[in-house]
Amino acid sequence: MGGTPNNIQPPYKGLAFPGWTLESASPVGALQVASEPNWIVSGARTQALSGQKPGFTTVFPGSQTKRFDLRNLAYGCTTNTQSTIVPAPCKLVLTAQKIGRDAPVQRTVSFSPEGLTLPGGIVTIPSGSTPMSVANFDNEDFKGLTDVRVEATSDSLLGGLELVIVVDNLQVVTYDA
Repeated sequence: MGGTPNNIQPPYKGLAFPGWTLESASPVGALQVASEPNWIVSGARTQALSGQKPGFTTVFPGSQTKRFDLRNLAYGCTTNTQSTIVPAPCKLVLTAQKIGRDAPVQRTVSFSPEGLTLPGGIVTIPSGSTPMSVANFDNEDFKGLTDVRVEATSDSLLGGLELVIVVDNLQVVTYDA
């Protein structure tokens, strides 16, 4: 996975996507994306090159979007081994800023790939591929947002391996007023 960092030009769905790279032809190994041909990824390299944590925001020059509701998204995590890209267990923490609320709201979702887990949390897939998980945000906490940041953690990766967030099928409703 190696597109140009932050190559998603706003507005897309009325939002900017700092810290993400748009992918369309790169393999995602044994992680089955929710729908082709496009998905977005973010890892330490993307974040270092763009200088931003991954997120979805209404705050960018020329934005016409005042707020948005996050409905759902498909997600997963991967890591690179010496020979391939494999799904990796992770937790995503989504931190959202709401209009009219000083304190951000947070939600943590977990991705647990199917397959055999080796020491260090590397997952091998005996056959087929691992589907992405889906997170639904159907409560008031994720409505009327101006910004959502996404952070990934994994307690089971071997040192030196990069954890990469993969997101697809982002469903939002945007509002201009």
